[in-house]
Amino acid sequence: ASRACRSRSVPKGVTMASFGAQEKAFRSLTKHWSSCTLPEARQSGRQWRLRSARSVGSPKVTLAPCKLRFPPVLSIRSAAIQEPSEDSIQGACAPTQLFSTSSAPGLVNTALHIRDVREDDAQVIAQIYAPYVYGGYASFEMEPPPVSEIQRRIRKVTQEANLPYLVAEMDGRVIGYAYASLYRERKAYENTIEDSIYLHPDFVGQGYAKYLLKELCDRCTRLKLKVVIAVIGMPNEDDSSLHPSVRMHNKVGFNICGELPSVGYKHGKWLKTVVMQRQLQ
Repeated sequence: ASRACRSRSVPKGVTMASFGAQEKAFRSLTKHWSSCTLPEARQSGRQWRLRSARSVGSPKVTLAPCKLRFPPVLSIRSAAIQEPSEDSIQGACAPTQLFSTSSAPGLVNTALHIRDVREDDAQVIAQIYAPYVYGGYASFEMEPPPVSEIQRRIRKVTQEANLPYLVAEMDGRVIGYAYASLYRERKAYENTIEDSIYLHPDFVGQGYAKYLLKELCDRCTRLKLKVVIAVIGMPNEDDSSLHPSVRMHNKVGFNICGELPSVGYKHGKWLKTVVMQRQLQ
């Protein structure tokens, strides 16, 4: 899949022979969306639609041309990394973690810096999250939330629920985030939480999500929580065992509990959710 700019043309039909090829096309699209402001992403997202159709031999994905010229990639964070204050996260504070990825296969010789979220991270988080709303099935939202809503959600996790909300940085740039939220509101569920994790498209598939999710689970263990649930969305026809998020959760100790078919409808497809679970204690 090529860029949908005036300077480049997009073929009318791109045949994807495998799930991996579809994932590659999605990453190509999300790189552009993540560099836009939210209003620009909304406008371009309506013109970029993945329309699936059955053809003989393999599925076919048609990319609708976009007449917009995408702006230059924004510098998400250029400031030096700062240590979080003691009261930045209520009830979930822990020392900032520094993971060396030099020995991990397929990763460059650098360090992944994981810290507690700050409220001024909301702008970057909104930019990372928006492409998953417009171009994929990980989120069942149809419109990306504004920065003010992201800030409200951060406060709900860190101040009201006293749960961890983490961001990952590489060379001072926020490349992803993960947080725990209550699985259900009823009192008997208080020891069970649900994880959410999103990476900037430039860093998907390189092993960083595993470190971020592992640190989130470690924080939840220190809070004496019992179970972490993962709910992963995808089209009904996809093989869940091949889904990147399912495989990543497997590496961190999650097991598949079951599937709920046709619980969502998005981008012209019926969606299922795969439920995974990890015992913390």
